[in-house]
Amino acid sequence: MAAAELAARLEAVRRLRDEAEHDWDSQARPEQCEPAGEWSIFVLLGGRGMGKTRSLTEALRRRVREGTSRESAIVGATAADARDVLVEGPAGVLAVCTDRERPAYEPSRRRLAWPNGAVTHVYSADEPERLRGPQHDFAIGDELRAWRYLAEALDNLLLGLRMGPDPRACFATTPAARPELRALLDRPGTVVSRGTTFDNLHNLSGAFRERVMERYEGTRLGRAELYGEMLEDVEGALFRRAWLDRARLAEGPSAGYRHVVVALDPADPGAGSEQGLVVVAAGADRDLYVLVSEGHRLPLGELLGRTLDLARAHGATVVVERNHGGRALLDLLEAKMAEQGVRVPYREVWASQGKLPRAEGPALLAEQGHLRMVGHHPDLEEELCSFTGRAGERFDRGDALVWACAELAGYTGGGGVGPDAVPWQAPGGELVAGGAVPWA
Repeated sequence: MAAAELAARLEAVRRLRDEAEHDWDSQARPEQCEPAGEWSIFVLLGGRGMGKTRSLTEALRRRVREGTSRESAIVGATAADARDVLVEGPAGVLAVCTDRERPAYEPSRRRLAWPNGAVTHVYSADEPERLRGPQHDFAIGDELRAWRYLAEALDNLLLGLRMGPDPRACFATTPAARPELRALLDRPGTVVSRGTTFDNLHNLSGAFRERVMERYEGTRLGRAELYGEMLEDVEGALFRRAWLDRARLAEGPSAGYRHVVVALDPADPGAGSEQGLVVVAAGADRDLYVLVSEGHRLPLGELLGRTLDLARAHGATVVVERNHGGRALLDLLEAKMAEQGVRVPYREVWASQGKLPRAEGPALLAEQGHLRMVGHHPDLEEELCSFTGRAGERFDRGDALVWACAELAGYTGGGGVGPDAVPWQAPGGELVAGGAVPWA
C-alpha cells in the first residue's frame, strides 16, 4: 500500500473517530435537547452539573452546521464566564465541535468565525448596552440567575433576535426566584425543560459529589441546586423575597459607606453546618448594603485567613461569634494576623438569645427597605426566606448577617438605620472589645 493511500485511510479513521466522539445525538438525554414544534425561547432549568452548558453549545453547533444560523450570539454572566465556560470550557463550543467544523476564536473581536462563514458574537450580560444594536438569528445564554442586569440584558438580546425566518434563543440556568426569570418562563412562546444533577452522575467526578452534593443533599436549597426546582416563599418565614427584590441594587451607592463589617459565624462544619461569612456596609444614607455572602467548610485557620482577606479588601472590621470556639478562636485570629503581618480591627460577640429573636431586627430592616442586597446572593437569600425559627433549620450565613447588622446599628446614628433614625434596636447592649454596641 502506497504511503499516500495509507495516510488517507488513517485520516479517514481519525475523522470517523472524531465524529463518533462528538456525536451529540447518541449522548444527549431527552431533556437536554431542543423540543420539536413551534417555540421562540427554550429554557433548561437544572441542577448543578446536569449538562446545561453542553446543551446550549450543542444547540448552537447544530444550527450553524445545518445552515439555519449565520449570525448568532453567546451570552455569559460575565466576560470571563462567556470565554472560560461557553467558548473554551470542557462543554464549550471549541470542545464540542469536530476538527472540521470547529470555529476560529478571535478574542480581540469577541467572536467565533465558523468554517462555513457563520459568525457567533460573544457578549457579557454585565454589559447589556452592547446587546442593544446587534441583530442575530439565534442566541444562547448561560446561568441567567447570575446575570447582574438580567432584565436589561434579556430585553436587549431578545429585541435583537430579528434576523432570518425563525429566530430563537436557548437559555440554561439553575433556578432562582428572580422575578425576571419567572417572567421569561411565563412568556408566550417559551418552552421549559427540567433536569437534575442525578441525571448526569456518571459524568461527574467524585470531588464534585463530595463538594456540591454533600453540601446540598437533604436541604431545601438542594431542591434548586440539585433538583432544579423553583423555590417559593415558605409560610411563616421571617423574610420575604419581595422585600429583598424591592430594595436590591446592581451596584452600591455612589456616596460610599460609613463603615464596613465582615461577620463570621464559625459553625462546626462537622455537624453539617456551613461557616457563614458576609460583608455588609452602612451607607451614608444609613441603609445597610450586603456586598458579599460566602459559605465554607474549611479548617479554622483557612477560614480565618479568608476572613482577613475580605476585611483587607473592604477596609472592614471583623465581627466574630465566639459561641463556637471561645477564647481559642480569638487567639487563633490573633495568631493569623501575626502570621500575615496585618492588623485588622475586630469585635467578639456571643449569642444570649435564640436565632429567631436575633433575626427579627434585620427582618424589620428588610421589610422597611433599609437592608439592600447589592447583586444577588442566592444561598443567603434562600436561608433568609425559608427561616421560620423551627429546630433544625440552617441559618449559617443568616446568622452572620444578623451579627453584621447588629454591629452596624452602632454606626448609623443612634443605633438605627434609615433616614428617620431607629427602625429597630437590638436587645442586650453587651459591652464588647472596643465599645458598646447593641448586640443581639
